[in-house]
Amino acid sequence: MVFGINFQIDVTNINEIYSRLKENNYKIFEEIEDHWYRKDDVMLGCREFLVQDPNGYLLRFSEDIEDKTV
Repeated sequence: MVFGINFQIDVTNINEIYSRLKENNYKIFEEIEDHWYRKDDVMLGCREFLVQDPNGYLLRFSEDIEDKTV
């Protein structure tokens, strides 16, 4: 059986978190990338990366970035 927990914490700068995790040798599971999702005539952007904790759980850090009109 697979379980998951979803919680959200607001942060001001995802790039700073990413840098500090890399400096402290945390396992970066997926490097920081920008992703775009379409909603009607707008492209919604987010910047995100994944870290694997010592128990093997994946933690996703995500930050909204500017929207683009299609």
